[in-house]
Amino acid sequence: MNRFVSDSAWIFTATFLDKICNLLIQAYLVRKLGIDSYGIYAAMCALGLLASTSLVWRSGEIAIQALESSSDGQKKEEQSQTLAFLVAYDMRLLGAGALILAPVLWLTAPLFNVDRMAWMLSGLCLVNIGHAAIRGIQTVQNRFFHMALHAIVSTITQVFLIIICASKWGAEGAVYGLLLSNFAKTIAGAIIEKFCAHTPLPSADAVIREIFSLSRAGRPIGSCSSSLLRGMLQQVIANGDTLAISIVSTSATVGLYKVARAGASVASTMISPIISVLRGRIVTAWSECNRQRLNKLMSYTLILCLAGMLVAIISSPAAAYIIAPASFGNELIVASILIGVGLVLYQGFNTIHLVFAILSRDEKTSIYLQIIMAALLLSMIFLTGHLGLKAVALATTMVYLAGTVIFARYSYASILSRKQEEPL
Repeated sequence: MNRFVSDSAWIFTATFLDKICNLLIQAYLVRKLGIDSYGIYAAMCALGLLASTSLVWRSGEIAIQALESSSDGQKKEEQSQTLAFLVAYDMRLLGAGALILAPVLWLTAPLFNVDRMAWMLSGLCLVNIGHAAIRGIQTVQNRFFHMALHAIVSTITQVFLIIICASKWGAEGAVYGLLLSNFAKTIAGAIIEKFCAHTPLPSADAVIREIFSLSRAGRPIGSCSSSLLRGMLQQVIANGDTLAISIVSTSATVGLYKVARAGASVASTMISPIISVLRGRIVTAWSECNRQRLNKLMSYTLILCLAGMLVAIISSPAAAYIIAPASFGNELIVASILIGVGLVLYQGFNTIHLVFAILSRDEKTSIYLQIIMAALLLSMIFLTGHLGLKAVALATTMVYLAGTVIFARYSYASILSRKQEEPL
């Protein structure tokens, strides 16, 4: 129990610091760039996260799969060879992404009124080469202190690099700073693994051999298709709205929407560590076929999300004011509160429903539901984007509330099906 509390405390500390630093970065960029240029930066970042985080998501799954069967007594040479494969896999992902995405990004840059090179780099280079492999190692080996230390160092580095680059080169410079900070994450992670965890890092020659090793090129690449699709859908829901607004509205509206969403995310971040604890309790209750306990945990989730809604009413406009005081007004207040309330409910029940989807081995239905959610969100944004910030915020909140109902119903249905399959 003490270990669980300690691990949770480290993760909470890293998450809290990341959120504070993110608010500081957003506040600086709004003041430095202005709301229009900040909107351009927000669109480029949304593209990068949408295009690359899905690949990183899959890379992390591969890392966990490659290491979960490894014993502590595995020879250092074998561990190093496995890590060489994981880094090579990340590099293959980047190469494949470049071949597929680069022409598309180059051609679509005028549609978003952004610099072609910055637009292309934001979509490709936000992939953290080796970063996902390192996180996978830390997760499998339950080294949450190292994971938190890695996150803290990465967050502080990101603040300095983005601020320095933005002060010199504006919105494009901020993107370049983000790219540099993401590569710095890999370097920091490698240093922590080498000197704190004494992980045998692979040599450059070993990585190069793995890249061109046809015999291992397909190793477990095809086994994580569902997790890849889940990752893509999660990123469409998380960042597709910003990209959609940048197509149908002005850069200023994009900037204001991003400010409102950044402020709205504070409350959901505050409850996320507790949601993580509830996830663990749900897994335990599921394995025990304890339907009463599962229902009680669902009630706790609802109470937590309702409390988060009250927090969001206060924290969302307060955070939005800190980020953009010059643009703060009635429109931004209403938008941040609406999105904040909807986001707390949606993220809480979305996280819980994903646990039930995995436990009940019903990931196909879960993916269908997420496809519906992504389609609803993008459709509503395209329909209301030209009507202004309040209309977009209201549409987004309606989609979040619909998703909350859908995912809550799915979770309760999973509990009932568990009882039928394995009665108490």
